[in-house]
Amino acid sequence: MHPPIKVLSPIYRWYEIRSVRIKVVNMNSLKIILLDGQPVVREGLLYIIDDQPDLDVVADSGRGKDTLELTKRYSPDIVMLDIEMDGVDFTIVKKLRKLNPEVRVLFFSNSDSEEIVRQSKRAGADGFVTKEEGRHTICLALRSVGRGKTFFSQAALQAKPTTYTDVRGRTLPTQHPLSLREVDVLCLVAQAMPAKKIAGELGISVKTVDRHKANIMAKLSIHSQAELVRYAFRQGFVDA
Repeated sequence: MHPPIKVLSPIYRWYEIRSVRIKVVNMNSLKIILLDGQPVVREGLLYIIDDQPDLDVVADSGRGKDTLELTKRYSPDIVMLDIEMDGVDFTIVKKLRKLNPEVRVLFFSNSDSEEIVRQSKRAGADGFVTKEEGRHTICLALRSVGRGKTFFSQAALQAKPTTYTDVRGRTLPTQHPLSLREVDVLCLVAQAMPAKKIAGELGISVKTVDRHKANIMAKLSIHSQAELVRYAFRQGFVDA
């Protein structure tokens, strides 16, 4: 038995299965998978894209962990996703290309920081737009990457510097609440170094390492080491 169908127009039909929606579309259009954890943003993008005769969202989801499954199942031309959503990081480009070498990847984000744009380029993304972009820019970005070009919006190209070089020669984000020693510990934790080895590296006790980790997590409102590692990579404390 088919799941409920919501008819949007004589042409478009949506099949709703859990939090994923699959659309029956014109086979000649660019097929897009859309992933964003914010329902309001996702609905707005669907509204914009559905109005374009040559662009079709074949499936969308609010869960980053659905990215690879949907790509494998529906072979889209473009995967458009929020790089800051849960379950996604910059390695997603490599994973998507392993599934489908021809797939194009367009990142979008609330942030237009220099670091996130730089990491997007280095990861191999085909484009980047911010969530503040208008209808014209979003559609232009999709058509450009769909035709094999790259597209980084003006907001992305004009991103403000968000890094500085500290006294130890490291490139770090300009705004963070951590002390110099806490940054030392964070960088080593992100490299999967155990507490005993961190203690030896920094010449401190394991107990002091654990205290620094607890302070870091409290300052950042982070509750697990996995979240801490993701924070370090996303904020540019360590290279992806």
